[in-house]
Amino acid sequence: MDVQIKSHQLKLTPALEDHITSRVAKLDKIQEHITEAKFELRFDEHHDPNHRYTAQFTIATPRNLLRAETSHADAYVAIDQATDRMNRQIRRYHDRKVNRGGRKQTGLGEVAAEQAAVAALADEQIEALEESIVRTKQFVVQPMAVIDAVEQLELLGHDFYLFRDAESHDLRVVYRRRDGRFGVLQPMLER
Repeated sequence: MDVQIKSHQLKLTPALEDHITSRVAKLDKIQEHITEAKFELRFDEHHDPNHRYTAQFTIATPRNLLRAETSHADAYVAIDQATDRMNRQIRRYHDRKVNRGGRKQTGLGEVAAEQAAVAALADEQIEALEESIVRTKQFVVQPMAVIDAVEQLELLGHDFYLFRDAESHDLRVVYRRRDGRFGVLQPMLER
């Protein structure tokens, strides 16, 4: 697997790069064509001392996006944890693919997203909230069925997933409820 290795706010030493490369080489093989594989290691000196190094590993295939992210005080531990999580993601991905029972496969898109809606906050709350936003992501929203969006949500290990409904072409958010089941948010325009 050819992986792009990037670092932010730290110098990527040959030892760190070798460690990442050796850990990635031990991963289970993905049977699908990999369109992109990225490993990012970030350092944030202002973050909690127990979580200063963040390792994020992303693998994109034509149908799915697998992502694992961990933070730790030690860069090597963060790398190990991220690759271990990715290995579990790959196994879960293969298990789901095998257990689909002949159901027609639909594209789940090449990228996934994290997005939250914030409404009806006072001006001072908005300013405080804007200061706490540390990352903005842009992505292509692919059309898919609700059940496929749930599968993508579970593959990514997220609590919610934004997608375009394949039938209506409207944006929807599928989310995990506290009781373990799932819900769908269907935004409506004000009239």
